[in-house]
Amino acid sequence: MKKFTYSLDGVLRVRHIEEDQTRSKVSAALNLKNSIKENIDLLTTEIGASSQRLPQSGRVNIQDFVQNENYQNGLRLKIAELDEKMKLVDVEIEKLKLELKQRALETKKLETHKSNEKTRWLKEALKEEQAELDEIASGRFRYQ
Repeated sequence: MKKFTYSLDGVLRVRHIEEDQTRSKVSAALNLKNSIKENIDLLTTEIGASSQRLPQSGRVNIQDFVQNENYQNGLRLKIAELDEKMKLVDVEIEKLKLELKQRALETKKLETHKSNEKTRWLKEALKEEQAELDEIASGRFRYQ
């Protein structure tokens, strides 16, 4: 029996590569989102820590207080910028997930087609093999 060859194997291989590349893009975007979230958490913690550095009781130097407020406002601005960046990354992640879903669907279609083609080929090969065996068997009985 001859070996099964699928004419679209090259296309299937390219689809698998594209799907893997899209998967890695999604992963990179998720890593970026996690990194931004960690930075936001660190800045939020720093805001709380800067408040703790001011004396809690007694007199507070007004210059220290103003500097602390300016520092905290700067941190809040950075947090707002990072929050906007995270929203953009979220949108990008959703687009990449849709792209990944589409690529996976295209790959699955080709894999299903390959499976169907192989099943048809197997049936045809078995049919040919059975015909050959029938011919051999009928030829053997004719000569006896």
